Amino acid sequence: MSLKENEVIRRSTIEDYDAVISILPGKDYDGDYLPDYFHMLMNNPCYKAYVYILDGKITGFQSVYLVDGGITGVMRSGRVRKDTQGKGVLSKFGGFIVEQNPSLTHFVFTTGTNVPTIYQNIRKGVYRFVAKRVCLYYQANKYSLTEPLPEMETLEKTKVLNQNDLIQIIKQQNLYSQIFKDNRIIIDTVPYRLMESNIPMILMERTKAVASYLDDNKKSIVTFVSYFKLSNGEIFCNLDIYGDVGKALAHHIYIHIQNFVEHIKDIFTIEVRCHESSPTIDSAMIENGLILAPVGKFVRKELVCVENSFYPNAGQSRL
Repeated sequence: MSLKENEVIRRSTIEDYDAVISILPGKDYDGDYLPDYFHMLMNNPCYKAYVYILDGKITGFQSVYLVDGGITGVMRSGRVRKDTQGKGVLSKFGGFIVEQNPSLTHFVFTTGTNVPTIYQNIRKGVYRFVAKRVCLYYQANKYSLTEPLPEMETLEKTKVLNQNDLIQIIKQQNLYSQIFKDNRIIIDTVPYRLMESNIPMILMERTKAVASYLDDNKKSIVTFVSYFKLSNGEIFCNLDIYGDVGKALAHHIYIHIQNFVEHIKDIFTIEVRCHESSPTIDSAMIENGLILAPVGKFVRKELVCVENSFYPNAGQSRL
């Protein structure tokens, strides 16, 4: 891949923070997790970030998660300053990343179904469909949260998972085939294969997993929550549900909220991703003091995961 004399792409460093965050002004995108995650991610050996420099000024940023043992790239956080958009910067990032990471064989990314070309490209064979998740949004304020829910007999086997616990789950095919039906774990929009090497990436500092093992695995449930702070100080959480959405869910949500409740100043939002909508989810949220977000507040209703062996247009990918 060739660049012009006034163009440079290089690995990003901690010192690039201010220049990178200023690429997307907060007023243009207030759901950006990168300001809160930047330093944490830069210390992750499986995360590589790059900056695009035009005429000596940083005007673009792109990061890639190297998952599945380094063969799969997950593009995230792609952004270009408005005055540099439309010049193929994200494509240049893609070519550079492929050159710099020869172990990569394909890319996986997630996007909303509101992207017009997504199913067209699936039909054309450009992308291979991997999974689809329904997205639901709930909100509450710190003072509407309920008191601890009473323990139920069925929750005797509920526990917060550590890395070794999750490794043991993915080693039990009869268990994970019931829970992870897509043979993937999509956490915070990053799709992971069920591989032991991915577990440290899945259970990072801001992500917790809770499991309930019920009725010989047929009604088992595993939930993951990751959270970040928005530029206005609000907390935004991603809740990924796998397995049977039953009465254990309300207690799972309570456990997750306790993990980040100290960081809540006032209003917070939970985006739920699951295989299908269920009245049980509404009920579990209400038990914890949350309600459905107003209609139209959040556009995305579904999350679609696709894969290809070439670099996809990172501009279509969610952060």
